[in-house]
Amino acid sequence: MATTLIVQLTGYDDIAQACIRGEAIHKPCMRCAKCMRKEMLRDTIVYGSVREEILNHFMNQAIGKTVMTNDTVYLQNVMMYIASHYKGNNPYMQLFKKRMGVDRINVDWFEKWYPPSIEIVASPYREYVKQQIEKYVGVMTKQEQILLENWNVESFISREEYDRITKELMALFNK
Repeated sequence: MATTLIVQLTGYDDIAQACIRGEAIHKPCMRCAKCMRKEMLRDTIVYGSVREEILNHFMNQAIGKTVMTNDTVYLQNVMMYIASHYKGNNPYMQLFKKRMGVDRINVDWFEKWYPPSIEIVASPYREYVKQQIEKYVGVMTKQEQILLENWNVESFISREEYDRITKELMALFNK
C-alpha cells in the first residue's frame, strides 16, 4: 500500500503502472489478479472506496471469483485494506468483507511503513530512503510492528466461519 500511496502523493501516477500486459500507462490489461488488486487499491486510496464500475468489472470476470474465493488470499493485507474501506452495497464485496474479518478489526495501520524493512536497502542508501519514505508514509508504532510480526488471521475469524463465508461467496458467484 505504501508504494501506491507514494505514487499518488508524489504525482507519479502519470508514469507508474504495475501491469506489464497493458498497452500503455493508464491502460492496464484489467484481466489479471494483479490488475484487480492494484486498481481496487488505487480506487481505495484516491476515492476512499472501490468504485462500483471497477468492482463490477472484476466481479463479472473469472479472475474476480478466483481472487475472492481462493483458499489462500494472496497479498491478504492489501485485500483486507481494500475491503475495510469499501462503502458500497455490492453483495460480493459485502461477503468478502466478512470473509476477511474486517468488520471486526481495524487495518488502517497496513498503510504505514514497517521500519525493520529498511535492512533490505543497501547500507549507503538507507538513511536517504528512510527519509523519503517517512515524507509520504506514516511509520508503524512498536505495537503495530509486533502485531504484524505475530499476524494470525484466526485471532479474529475462525476457520469454520471463514469456510462458511467462502461457500456463500462461491454460491453467489455460481448463480
